[in-house]
Amino acid sequence: MIHLGTEGRRWLLAALRELAQDRPRRFEDLLWLGFGDDWTAIRDALIREGDVRYDPHGQRPPVLTPIGEAMIDRLAAHKPAESAAA
Repeated sequence: MIHLGTEGRRWLLAALRELAQDRPRRFEDLLWLGFGDDWTAIRDALIREGDVRYDPHGQRPPVLTPIGEAMIDRLAAHKPAESAAA
């Protein structure tokens, strides 16, 4: 399971939404922008957890799975602790 703070969740949500719109390059760009050198660890965790599927031969772009679509819904519905207290 990926554990991220509020800012990390925002970056991940933005990246996954790009992938949902069939923009795999932008997905990877946003992971890199949001997580720096750790972006591949995030990508690999998404693959392991079944959120994203990559072609092992590199012939096709990554795709969002139904599990990844559910992740988008969870991330979008998440309310930061600061907001919940107000």
